[in-house]
Amino acid sequence: MIFFPQLKAEGRQAVRTKTVQAWNYFVAFKAIILLLALNGCCPDCEPNVLIADEQLQAYSEPDGDPAYIIQKGEVCAVGSIRAAKQYQYIEVDCPNRGRAWVIDGSLFRVEGKQP
Repeated sequence: MIFFPQLKAEGRQAVRTKTVQAWNYFVAFKAIILLLALNGCCPDCEPNVLIADEQLQAYSEPDGDPAYIIQKGEVCAVGSIRAAKQYQYIEVDCPNRGRAWVIDGSLFRVEGKQP
């Protein structure tokens, strides 16, 4: 190698290039793992369902007109929460009925993932 300094320099450059490539792959791999971990670390972010224990009146808007009645045992997807006047309302999306609002504290339970 003493007689071929150019070959020695090219070898160093090749090693540097491969090291940089390996580092880039390592960083990309860690980023993917981090994104997957963050996606799974939010159990409260799961979509929930509302199951009616009794008949519930659903409203078109918070403090709005009655839209329909959710029957006992009916399952609806839960959306956002909004406070209006004296009540806190929960948005629900019932199959074949559309979106509406129910008063929080009514006779229902909210459970895990949507079916």
